[in-house]
Amino acid sequence: MPAFTNVNIKDLTQIEEVVSGNLLLIETETGTNTINFDNFVVGPDNVSWYTAFETVSGQVATLSADLGNVNYTERSQLSSLSAEVQLLETQFYALTSDVKTLSSNFLSVSGNVTNPVIIVYTTGFGTTTFPIRWNTAKITVVGAGGGGGGASNAVNAAGAGGGSGAMSIGYISGIGGRTYSYKIGAGGSGGANTGGNGGNGDRSNVVITSLNYGISALGGSGGNGNTTTGTSVAGGAAGSTADGGNAAYTFPGTIGGIGVANVTLVNAYGGNGGPGYLGQGGGQGNAGSTAGGGSPGTFGGGGGGARTTNTGGAGGSGIVIIELIA
Repeated sequence: MPAFTNVNIKDLTQIEEVVSGNLLLIETETGTNTINFDNFVVGPDNVSWYTAFETVSGQVATLSADLGNVNYTERSQLSSLSAEVQLLETQFYALTSDVKTLSSNFLSVSGNVTNPVIIVYTTGFGTTTFPIRWNTAKITVVGAGGGGGGASNAVNAAGAGGGSGAMSIGYISGIGGRTYSYKIGAGGSGGANTGGNGGNGDRSNVVITSLNYGISALGGSGGNGNTTTGTSVAGGAAGSTADGGNAAYTFPGTIGGIGVANVTLVNAYGGNGGPGYLGQGGGQGNAGSTAGGGSPGTFGGGGGGARTTNTGGAGGSGIVIIELIA
């Protein structure tokens, strides 16, 4: 007969845990078998605490039903809490939008002077925030152009061109996440066809209050209108550099052209608007033309002066260019 050795279970090697693929030894009516740990299932009848679990589930259902019967004060508190949750949700979506905007600015991840992200404003005013990603900006501000002078029905009367706006350039660091405001100067209106003077152009500016920083550029003056036969009038003055704020560099605008009048009809014409640094001055009212109104300037350019019985051209609006460079 074969020899058998009795082995006590306590003498077997112990393992730290049961994992997938391990086998368990099972004694059934048909004999001794094994079962993979993956297929080992403990049902409700074999769980001593299953009754307690059912009790807790019932209590949760009861609590859910009770929530429908809370009093007015409790409902108000829940409503207030719900409103706060909605506010947080709104702020989260706003933050998500900011992240998307910031992500779009990463088109130039290593932004620098030769490859900046550029923001341009050409009208109106507003307040916004620099992306956190950026630390340094170059800011260029141009004042609006003055309007061209109008001309009355006096023979050969010719209005003068408006002056162009000044330009200021500055550099500022520490801008990441800072709020800034901007304002774009409106161009001066053209002088009326009764010989009215052109309107002055407004200043443009950018202000970063938290850094005590501001940069500004004055607008050009309107050109003189003309009501007298055979008399020339002076163009509008150039935008001055007197109010550049924290600008590193300031440049004056250009004087508007003289409105030239002459007793000979074909030699009378309105003055050209002063050319802007980033835009053009308006053209003169052509000599001998029935459509002798001055054309408008663009981006700081002065409006053109008009010829007999015509309205001067409007000055060009200012412009702000922000280059995020580091």
